[in-house]
Amino acid sequence: MSPDTLSFLLRGLSFLALCQALGGVLFLAWPGGQLSLSLPRLRRLAAWSVAAAAVLLVGQASIDAARLAGEWAGMTDPDMQRMAMQSAAGKVLAARGVALALAVLALLSPRRVATPLAVLAVLVGAASFALTGHTVRLAMRPAGAALLGLHLALVLAWFGALQPLRLVALHEPAAIAQDAVARFSRAATWIVPALPVAGCLLAALLLPSPAALATPYGRLLLAKFGGLCLAFVLAALNRSVHGPELATGTEQARRRFAGAVAVEAVLLAGVLFATAAMTGFYSPEG
Repeated sequence: MSPDTLSFLLRGLSFLALCQALGGVLFLAWPGGQLSLSLPRLRRLAAWSVAAAAVLLVGQASIDAARLAGEWAGMTDPDMQRMAMQSAAGKVLAARGVALALAVLALLSPRRVATPLAVLAVLVGAASFALTGHTVRLAMRPAGAALLGLHLALVLAWFGALQPLRLVALHEPAAIAQDAVARFSRAATWIVPALPVAGCLLAALLLPSPAALATPYGRLLLAKFGGLCLAFVLAALNRSVHGPELATGTEQARRRFAGAVAVEAVLLAGVLFATAAMTGFYSPEG
């Protein structure tokens, strides 16, 4: 396996772990509602996600050194490691490390303190994506960075809440589960329209012309858009059908909701891996 291939895998997995860690901590810290039976599982999920994201960040730093050297020996070369950490990619990893540290503090804090810490962790994690990549070269860099940060913050909050919602649906009493899903659905009312709007505006800034949609970057962008559209359909179905069914308390309703959420998470995971490929290996200019 080449350093580039392993870099892609680590980048995609680190995106997933970062979204799960920061979004999961935000879900735990969000005010309103009371969870009981699922709470220990949610805290374990958040803690393990933070740990996994931290390990993957360290792995990314090592692989970046190998990519700079053009060979595996760069992973153990102190000079290559130093160059990697001083690069723009190194600054990104450092910012994500700060976001994970804030997430740990949020997990250890009472809710009145945890909520602003979790929000700050999500904002720092989302902003890290604007420190490098294609928006850096834009003439309208502030606008591009703001749109990218907004886009990623919404994805972090959405993806990170899916597995917690699944656990809540499977383990909480019917009334608590239905209330938690309804509260998230109200928040998602703002996420669903804002996400594609921010994404389309960002694409308009990045793509030099409509013909760029035929490039590898453009095709991945279209695949991302298709995956998001399917996820939106499932989210709407959960909001209008599967979520309200949780009030019945039947095992069938719980499993139907959990299954739909799992498919939604798989679609978003595919979107994040497409993002990893776009940002790491392709350019909007083709």
